Amino acid sequence: MNESNLKKITIIIPCLNASKTISKTLESLRDQTNKSFECIVMDGNSSDGTQSIVKEYHDIVDIFISEEDESGADSCNKAIKLASGELIIFLYADDFLHKTAINDIILANDKDVNADYISYGLQVQDLNTEKIILRSFLKKNLSSDLKNACFKHVLNHAYKKKLFYEIG
Repeated sequence: MNESNLKKITIIIPCLNASKTISKTLESLRDQTNKSFECIVMDGNSSDGTQSIVKEYHDIVDIFISEEDESGADSCNKAIKLASGELIIFLYADDFLHKTAINDIILANDKDVNADYISYGLQVQDLNTEKIILRSFLKKNLSSDLKNACFKHVLNHAYKKKLFYEIG
């Protein structure tokens, strides 16, 4: 693969029986203004039609694996080994990215190449009413190293791939 074909970001989507939500997730990737990413979908052998939906997004999904796994974390660890991006984002099958998210993350990474991770904005929306429950856009594109990080979950962060090999 020549350098111009390298993707800067790998987006990993672990899922299991996500047929009701995964289309919106994948549409948000299709709508990105910057396409410098690869997408890996790790399906835990869904039985609700998730696989058929994911296959409709062959233009966005670079790697699709559907097999039983031990957990969502197990599937993410498998995907990390397949990832070619410098940065890794975990995106759950019921989440989606704003259309400029990839571009914003790349710009933040280019601004601070020594950062271990980049934090980006969060919005929580009720799926039934579509009401916005929480907005936290003021804290997006923070970049830092792991010595001052405490995460309750892996979402809303783009991690340098090297971290998974250095510290697990």
